[in-house]
Amino acid sequence: MAKSCSIVIGAGLGDEGKGHYTDILCNKPKTLNIRFNGGPQAAHTVVTPDGRRHVFRHLGAGTFTGAATYLGSDFLINPVELVIEKAEFKKDFGINPAVFVNLNSPVTTLYDVYINQAVEEYRSKDRHGSCGMGIWETVERTKDPQYKITVRDLVFRDSLKEKLKKIRDEYVPKRLKEEYGISLSELKNLSEDFSSMISSEETLDMLLFYAEEFLSFVTVRSDSIIDCYDNLVFEGAQGLGLDENNPDCSVDFLTPSTTGVTNAMKILKNANYKGSRPGIYYISRPYATRHGMGPLSHEVDMAPYRNVEDKTNIKNKYQGDLRFAYIDFDELTRRIYRDLKNISIPSTINIGFTCLDQLDEPFGIGSSEGITKYHASDFISKAKTYFKNAIPMINGFSGTFGLTRDEFEEF
Repeated sequence: MAKSCSIVIGAGLGDEGKGHYTDILCNKPKTLNIRFNGGPQAAHTVVTPDGRRHVFRHLGAGTFTGAATYLGSDFLINPVELVIEKAEFKKDFGINPAVFVNLNSPVTTLYDVYINQAVEEYRSKDRHGSCGMGIWETVERTKDPQYKITVRDLVFRDSLKEKLKKIRDEYVPKRLKEEYGISLSELKNLSEDFSSMISSEETLDMLLFYAEEFLSFVTVRSDSIIDCYDNLVFEGAQGLGLDENNPDCSVDFLTPSTTGVTNAMKILKNANYKGSRPGIYYISRPYATRHGMGPLSHEVDMAPYRNVEDKTNIKNKYQGDLRFAYIDFDELTRRIYRDLKNISIPSTINIGFTCLDQLDEPFGIGSSEGITKYHASDFISKAKTYFKNAIPMINGFSGTFGLTRDEFEEF
């Protein structure tokens, strides 16, 4: 039975440093790293004290510590991406990590990816800022049982082939026409001939090949697998500001995922967890970031501090550049309070800040009244004072002052 449990949640709009915190919390023997929402679009970067670096997409961000990965039933799996990542990780680092998957996890196909990328390019200047990995398309397709594919379907090659053909020949043209008003032939005129890529027999064969490879790379398990490990670390994707139920933002700029504690709590309840109180860690940088379109309070034209460096979030042809803003404690508090209502198992509440080494003089805190500037050395005391008053049930504060787990401190 698991003895300890941590849940890492992004308090912002993604890119808060959830992978960094996951790596820190996984650094214990016999750990299971659980990904419970989103999909491989949630790229979490980890740098180890000895200089190894990897951007984790399917593998848990705690993999360098020796933790095994479990992809729960609310995680969207892309077999092509997982096979590639796992093979590259073994090649680069000599590690063949254990990966467990749930039979009910939805599966992303290349058709979802191609629709996503083609539509974003077709929108031109009106694009939504999608990551181009087919996440929204997977969620929408999965709502129709006749086109839904889960890990369970990958086991049966003949029926999988027929379902993929049905998606290609029926679903894709219908989706393009009914949802976006685009014909398949119109996709020929984009930078890539998406029409031919969708219709190609090569695409179908590739999907079947990677489905078979995927099954040889993973082990199917249920949520009860958590009983086999002493330390559980749930790794959230995106941030609370992107939650599909966030009332403060148009659905066009949200992710089709529950980004808070709900899915993690569901897994713990399914497995009848009896360990110590889960520690929930709400993570933020000392400034705000956002990928793609959508509102961003107190936005600035460039990184707000000269020490800001981010090698992962480079410009993406679908999302554009990473955007920056001053941190707003009031916004973080509202998001966290909404998520606290979803805690169904007694837990401890923690606030964590990453990238504290990037603060510069002066640093700014945004509010409805504008930006207030302070000395960088005052950030921790200002944050502790504010959040202790705003969220009295908070149990702890911590932060990181560099890229690796040995630069972590509790305040």
